[in-house]
Amino acid sequence: MARVLWRKADGSIEEFSFSSRVVLGRDDEADFKVESKGISRCHILIEERGENYVLSDMGSTNGTLLNGRPLLDEAQLRSGDRICIGTEVIEFFAGEGAAETRGSVSTEPLSRTLAREGSPVARGYDISSLPEVLPRTVGRFELEEKLGQGGMGAVYRARDLESGDEVAVKFIRQNIGRREAFLEYFHHREAVLAREINHPNVIRIYEHGVEEEQHFISMENIRGQSLYQVLKRGRMEPGEVLEILRQVACGLSAAHLQGVVHSDIKPANILLEGETAPVEGAGEGEPGEGDGILEFETEEELPVKAAGEPKSSDPGLWREIEKRVGRQEVPPEAILDDPPYFSRPSEERFLEHYLDRMKAEHGFFILVEGEAGTGKGRLISEFLLRQKRVAASAGEPAGGMRFLELDCSRIEGLPLLYEQFNPKISASRATLREMVEELKGWFDEGGQPTILRVLDMGKASPLACQLLAYLAAKMEDLPLTIIASIEPEEMRKNDSVKTLLPSIEKVLKQLYLRPLTGYQIQRYLQALFRGYLQGNDLSKDLYRLSEGNIARMLDLLRSFFERGILTVNSGSKTVSYRPDFRELELEEGKNLYEKYRQAGRVERHVLEYAAFIGSSFFFDTLARLHDLDETSLYFVVRQLLADGFFTEESRTWYRFTNVAFQRYMAERISLPDRGQLHRKLSRLLQDVPVPESPGLYQLRATHYCGCREYSKAVQCYLEGAHLARNVYKADLAREMYQEILRIYRELARREIPRREVTGVLKSWFGRDGNWYKILGDLGAIESRANVKIADFGISFRTADEERGYPVGQRPALGTPRYLAPERGDGQRGGPRSDIFSLGLIAYEMVCGEAVFPALKGKALVDAYRKKKVRLPPDELGRFPGGFAELVEGMLQINPERRWDAEQVIREVVKLQFEYRMGEQGGK
Repeated sequence: MARVLWRKADGSIEEFSFSSRVVLGRDDEADFKVESKGISRCHILIEERGENYVLSDMGSTNGTLLNGRPLLDEAQLRSGDRICIGTEVIEFFAGEGAAETRGSVSTEPLSRTLAREGSPVARGYDISSLPEVLPRTVGRFELEEKLGQGGMGAVYRARDLESGDEVAVKFIRQNIGRREAFLEYFHHREAVLAREINHPNVIRIYEHGVEEEQHFISMENIRGQSLYQVLKRGRMEPGEVLEILRQVACGLSAAHLQGVVHSDIKPANILLEGETAPVEGAGEGEPGEGDGILEFETEEELPVKAAGEPKSSDPGLWREIEKRVGRQEVPPEAILDDPPYFSRPSEERFLEHYLDRMKAEHGFFILVEGEAGTGKGRLISEFLLRQKRVAASAGEPAGGMRFLELDCSRIEGLPLLYEQFNPKISASRATLREMVEELKGWFDEGGQPTILRVLDMGKASPLACQLLAYLAAKMEDLPLTIIASIEPEEMRKNDSVKTLLPSIEKVLKQLYLRPLTGYQIQRYLQALFRGYLQGNDLSKDLYRLSEGNIARMLDLLRSFFERGILTVNSGSKTVSYRPDFRELELEEGKNLYEKYRQAGRVERHVLEYAAFIGSSFFFDTLARLHDLDETSLYFVVRQLLADGFFTEESRTWYRFTNVAFQRYMAERISLPDRGQLHRKLSRLLQDVPVPESPGLYQLRATHYCGCREYSKAVQCYLEGAHLARNVYKADLAREMYQEILRIYRELARREIPRREVTGVLKSWFGRDGNWYKILGDLGAIESRANVKIADFGISFRTADEERGYPVGQRPALGTPRYLAPERGDGQRGGPRSDIFSLGLIAYEMVCGEAVFPALKGKALVDAYRKKKVRLPPDELGRFPGGFAELVEGMLQINPERRWDAEQVIREVVKLQFEYRMGEQGGK
């Protein structure tokens, strides 16, 4: 017995039960009469076929929608499916007790669905009032609630069925999704640029891809309200205004340091955590101003499920573990001898896309790049293995897909490729040059579709590069695709490869494998342990220690099992994680010390000097400190890097892998030499080509203290604590404030140095005071990032034309109400354009209304260009002195005179300090 249920607009419910078939329509002869606009006399038929129920349209005038998609043929129904006929929605349930399940959730208006799918458009009634539906499950996402709708798509709160996490998923409309240029923009600009900005005040992007022909971006889900909705309630309090400005400016500063300009800073794209609100670009848009950019809402990070609550009772994991390691409390590392493959769906679809294009058009040279340990080889191996299985299951004849391999890391790589064409011919009968010429001929002769895998292309010989260049030149005529893997470091070292790459540019497609994110590591662990993991910190710790490198992460897991940090208890069927990172760090330090003892005298000397600089060091600083010539020092450092003493933060910026080991090495420098080295390093560290960071300021301060320049040390600690607070490293900021107090106490009996330190503190805070109380209070502040910048849909880079987009000539996108004057003139703008938008928002938060509220569109942009915006004097009394200068600095018409994000942060922090001191004085 099945049922159909009609929820009417007045709230009443009408249902009809049937056993084998039912006809729905507005005619009296229909089994279930549904009277409404746009419904035909006999509109649809639902009938039982075997164990299933099938839906078919009976030639209706206006068509039928099943879960938001046009019904073009018969379709099998599932309990909870929603059928749209006319302006009404009918729910289908296969059993008596299923009425509470819902098979779909809201999506875009039906009028758009009809338009994009080419279905008949209803006549005679308002189709804009039709209900909106989307399947409850789209690929691996189970949609729970629609969070908002925009011009380009919609955002949903969803459950990731693979990881079990709650996320927000942004889907674009299918008619837009058919445009290849837009898809490149959506996936490689909006998703990638936002993902590269790792800051608490910027929405985190998890993944992007396609599920069931729906292009999506999955993001963190914050429960909160957009600033646009908060501003509807009127002006805001000074403390709220200053904190929102500080947090937004911190997020913009992080983006601008990455060379990314947001271009659409407006209240609807600023999310406040802890309020009940819509999400990115999908909420209520400003009337008449909307440009279709979506918004997004996110939620606090969800912990991994406790290991004591397994997701299922499937004992497969335990049988596998017991088979490998027996019934033990602490299994050996053999449990990870054959680790499962970490699936990369987006990257695999990239390869599949160009393989399909080879079959339809011509071949491509696909270059898979990434650092060692990012899984390049495994990705290609798994992809080719699946292609071989597909070819085998399809029973392709001898003329089907051919798979060849060229291993550039082996001397016999070319001879082995030669023998793959004809195993009966011995490669020893020809020279390498003759082999290359014959291989060219064989590739020319064959019309068989071929995939040539090139291993370690960075080690390719000149002859191998010559062959690859020849094949790339012939790809427009040959059904040949080359898939090669390479590490960026190898690319720089091999002159033949550097010559090859420009020659293949016409058919070259590059895929860069990035390190895993914390979210992806969490998913991998859930797949590995099947939900039986106890403790929710393992994925975070692995991400911190491995920095997303797959090989390093697996090594750490093996190490954790060996040390008993990870244990398997077959009795309670749990995997427990009990981290003791102090013990782990010391153990790893001892391992490094064993390597240090086996190293040569020069290597040990370099390690000691590098450790004296600090936990991080710049190569040029070490070169100017050490007496070894620069070339020799470079090779020594690279060898130490390969041995695991360092990690490479950037091209010449290194970090010790173990702080305990680094501190022990620094202590090996003799005491008489330390003062001179501190003095030299305090000068060298003023000129390093890396962005300023809390760690760099702390390093400078340490060496200033070492040479007793206390006032400069305090200045560095203040700068470092300021930056640490901007990235919400409260512990580091507290540590620096405590160091300042320690210096202040030590100088109690030294009048001149203490007076100098007091002068620095007065200059920084703009006042005198009880420094023990002031610094202690600042160190106790636990700020939380509860303001997020969302929607990087029209963002761009300042440094390049990302992926070939001519951003310099594109029209000025964005909301006119928050558009900087230069962008209104047609320029693409820059980082300070975002600051102008933030200044307009500041005005609105203070006054409770927008700047020039009566103006719109071009007239509004012209007013921004011609009239200087100032805050009303009667509003300034609520704020500390200097607030008017802050807003005027953000709203300078000339972008060169306008403040940047860092200036805004510094001024806001000072104003917050003044505001807090004023409140305390008032009390």
